[in-house]
Amino acid sequence: ICSTLTPQEGMLLFPTAEKNRPELEAVLLEAGFSVCKLPLYRTQIPQDKPIYLPDDIDFILFASPSAVHGFLARASLPSRAKVITIGSTTSEAVRSAGLSVYKEAQRQTLEGILDIAS
Repeated sequence: ICSTLTPQEGMLLFPTAEKNRPELEAVLLEAGFSVCKLPLYRTQIPQDKPIYLPDDIDFILFASPSAVHGFLARASLPSRAKVITIGSTTSEAVRSAGLSVYKEAQRQTLEGILDIAS
């Protein structure tokens, strides 16, 4: 699995997606861990039929860039819906898709989402 997977202090197994962001691994390495990255899954957007949403949706919460891409591959943003994101990376994906971000959580946690939703 990992050629560096040997019993030593600070070894950390990091199960992750095939495509992931490097920031967490970088922080762990900087903290002194030997990181063994183990890609276990691949995010794929289903090629199913389009999803038609009613226009009375007020907000849409995106918690990952892949959720943005998956949503836009199958649906359109309802006309009055405002986009809320869990953080800057997801906001970048929203903006790259030509949409506006109404609010962005300052903390990438449930509490951060609740802070901006109230």
